[in-house]
Amino acid sequence: MPKAGLSPVELNLLELFVAPLADAVKMDPADELLQHEREMSALRSTFPKLFRVVSSADSQNTKTVYFVRHGQGHHNVAAIQAGHGCTCKYGIPSEDIPCPYIDERLVDPSLTEHGKKEASVASNEVEETATQVCTVFASPLKRTLETAQIVFPKQRIAALEGLREQLGVHHCDKRSDLSKTRCIFPSIDFTLLSSDEDVLWTTNRETKFDLATRGRDALLDIFKHCQEDSVGIVSHSSFLYALVSIVIDTCDYSASAKPFATGEVRPLSLSLLTGLEEIPPSVKDSRNNLSDYDDLTSNTCQ
Repeated sequence: MPKAGLSPVELNLLELFVAPLADAVKMDPADELLQHEREMSALRSTFPKLFRVVSSADSQNTKTVYFVRHGQGHHNVAAIQAGHGCTCKYGIPSEDIPCPYIDERLVDPSLTEHGKKEASVASNEVEETATQVCTVFASPLKRTLETAQIVFPKQRIAALEGLREQLGVHHCDKRSDLSKTRCIFPSIDFTLLSSDEDVLWTTNRETKFDLATRGRDALLDIFKHCQEDSVGIVSHSSFLYALVSIVIDTCDYSASAKPFATGEVRPLSLSLLTGLEEIPPSVKDSRNNLSDYDDLTSNTCQ
């Protein structure tokens, strides 16, 4: 398929994810792009939309959410050095072109110095606008916890499994044992994590549908159990892109649906499209347990 036949969204994805791979291995970028987009496109039109981007969070069942992608991690550097990103096809590792994220040395990587600078820039961006944010939810991986502490130094930070990156296969998306992470981040609240070991990561790749469902449930839990009007969410590339591209209705604000750059902050006012009492109970597991977190109703910033 010629490049001219791609939509603007597909061209954007081509530039961000596929073009470097094509340069490195001389393959048809459109083939890889369409493979990635096929599952996403179907979900965009069929996945139930419970949230919508609105002009301001000034009515019932609305919140301003400061979505933040972590700064550059060492796994991102590995992809830069390889000259391409993920080469897996539908979650199956390529036998011809090694995926740079499949490397046991990259389990739960930290931020690079450049990544820390990106987070500092993000902190300056939200210093005045995010004054009402008291609670920040972050994926329990090192790079997101580091980013959360830099971007939101005065806020309460709670780790939440439901905010993790697309699970499986990639070693960079496997978390460390909780006992070790607690020692590195003693000020972060890990109440919501139920197991020391990572019981979610496997050698099978989570599908985009399962990723979107997990993201929807995490966002619903935050809306249902956190009483604050403004919250922060610090997560990862594929997870955040699934939220803004699949889970949230961004039709009136199409610019909100683009992929996130490392260290990017994107505040969005979200409206829940149905009453909370009308929502069927979401499937509860070790990823989303906000009902166990009794302190979320506090509106007092520390």
